[in-house]
Amino acid sequence: MKTRRYLLLVVLLALAAAGCGPGAVGTLGEDPPAPSAASHERETTLNKGDFDAAVRHLAGLPYLPWKYTSDGCYARAFYFSMTLASMGIPSNHVYCVAKSGYPIMGRWRYHVAPVVKRDGDPSQLYVLDPLFDRNQSVRLADWVARQDARFSDVSWVGYPNLIVQPGTSYGSWGSGDAVQNPRSPDAARYGEPPFAQMPSYSISTINSACEVMHRYIELEEQTSLSTKLYKHRRLSQITLQTLGELSARGKLSGSASQLSASCRDYQAASGPAGCMPDDGNTNPTSKDCCLASVYFCWSNSLGRCMAPGSRVGSYQCGDGGNWVTPSAPAPTPPAPTPPSPAPSGSWSCARSSYLGAQLWTCDGQTHVRKCVGSTPTAQTCTRGCYGAAAGKRDYCISAAASSSWSCTSSAYGSVQLWTCSGGRLYKCDGSGPVFVACESGCVGRTLGSDDVCR
Repeated sequence: MKTRRYLLLVVLLALAAAGCGPGAVGTLGEDPPAPSAASHERETTLNKGDFDAAVRHLAGLPYLPWKYTSDGCYARAFYFSMTLASMGIPSNHVYCVAKSGYPIMGRWRYHVAPVVKRDGDPSQLYVLDPLFDRNQSVRLADWVARQDARFSDVSWVGYPNLIVQPGTSYGSWGSGDAVQNPRSPDAARYGEPPFAQMPSYSISTINSACEVMHRYIELEEQTSLSTKLYKHRRLSQITLQTLGELSARGKLSGSASQLSASCRDYQAASGPAGCMPDDGNTNPTSKDCCLASVYFCWSNSLGRCMAPGSRVGSYQCGDGGNWVTPSAPAPTPPAPTPPSPAPSGSWSCARSSYLGAQLWTCDGQTHVRKCVGSTPTAQTCTRGCYGAAAGKRDYCISAAASSSWSCTSSAYGSVQLWTCSGGRLYKCDGSGPVFVACESGCVGRTLGSDDVCR
């Protein structure tokens, strides 16, 4: 079965005549044993039969305005699918469009969520929608029936129209491919296309989604000022990272530099007083400002703000400013033996061969090389070469934008360790942050060890 990885980012925003949103999730800044559900939100691994785990994880992301439920289903669907695409996974949207006189849930003109197909199941589609099921993906007809008990009868006069659109759609409920048989839909017809055929995401649409999302955070009731500021900061941070991943996969129309200023640095109407900019280096000190940080974690038991990577008992201040359980110990792969540099202009194909396959292989610190057919080829490395374990490809190390990574997040004592975030490995060298763009994502190792490409 094929493996799917995806960056788990979900955002709600507004569009007139639509509305949805699941209930509240856990609070931020609590000491263990109640770590945030957002831990490892960018390192979750699943396969095509593991969408149930995806739904549970998506339902628990804490930086979304789940408490504002009057509107926003189309935006949630947009960000679900954009998140999948950022990790190379295609999806479609299914719109449940009310017939005249039969509004969905008594008030909605339509509802929408991502829809996917599963390997070996040619007559079924599965919907990812934490609003109606926070624990598992739902078959298409069951998803419709959960919106109104009368929808369990597909022949009922008020049964809604079901429209399938690409996963890049943005509230486009008025047209698309109408589903003919909701109980046994043709997965080949309505299912997602190969990733290469999926449309790109428009930077203008992403800007609109992000900006409205920020406004919805402000509209949440019974949400503390610290939590709102945290959500604003985390939303901006994750959106920017997602754009980089989409761009690397050729699925961004525009560039990350065109992300609007209001998305990058939303000026909230309210927030804790006196909080400094959240740069990952300056300890916020106060509880309210610490709870609003996406780097530091507040410890109730110690009564102070803890730096990224700090331990309290068996828990660690992890990515996103949340207490997490460090990854269970795993076997450390054997260290590769770096090949000696080949003479200029030459490369032996045997050096990059592993069990008959050609793998990118470090040639000193300036190139990775392999053979295509019998022809040697090379990539130039600007910041050195990352050597992987035997049987895994090596990578060039690239410079990262200073705003994309805080050196404190990869520090262990005085040592910089490769740290998995968003499917990439990050750390800092003497010139600033660097990264390795792992093809299949990365995996965390034991505390004090380098994380590795998968």
